[in-house]
Amino acid sequence: MKTDSLFYRIFHDVPALFFELIGQPSRQGYKFKSIEVKQTAFRIDGVFLPPEDAPDSTVFFVEVQFQDDELIYHRLFAELFVFLQQNPQYTNWQAVVIFPSKSLEPEDVGVYSLLLESDQVQRFYLNEQGTGATVFSSHRTNAADCRIQETNPSQSQTTVGTSRTAIFALSLFNHHRIARDYNGV
Repeated sequence: MKTDSLFYRIFHDVPALFFELIGQPSRQGYKFKSIEVKQTAFRIDGVFLPPEDAPDSTVFFVEVQFQDDELIYHRLFAELFVFLQQNPQYTNWQAVVIFPSKSLEPEDVGVYSLLLESDQVQRFYLNEQGTGATVFSSHRTNAADCRIQETNPSQSQTTVGTSRTAIFALSLFNHHRIARDYNGV
């Protein structure tokens, strides 16, 4: 992902957390990938592709935005629609944009206002009250149950006690705190 490889690893390793974040039932068999759209070499942050035999073949596009970018929606929808043009087998889609706070979302959404107001696009602000609590409420776990062991400089092995979700929760909130402190968000 352009913005943060942490989110790529989290969504790749625990795809159910993405669906829980957006308030949808878990979708079995979805695989998370970073996909290059062949055109002007767009790279979509993340795409949840459905299994080939899924009756509901909704594709989920994910954009994680932790920096000011007034053109985020221009880029997101350009990449999304080029992908759909090149992959006509996918007829249903949803886009999810994750911001650390609403302050990073562009004020002028221009031609994309109808899309942004539709059910096909969801925007999440990690600092809003209840977001973390809602997402992780069903995954109560102790941080002490998680430990990361370095095996060598290029590889780390994660050992998790009760739930892999704890690593996601700790990483997400620590990353948000670091990004907030760094960017003044």
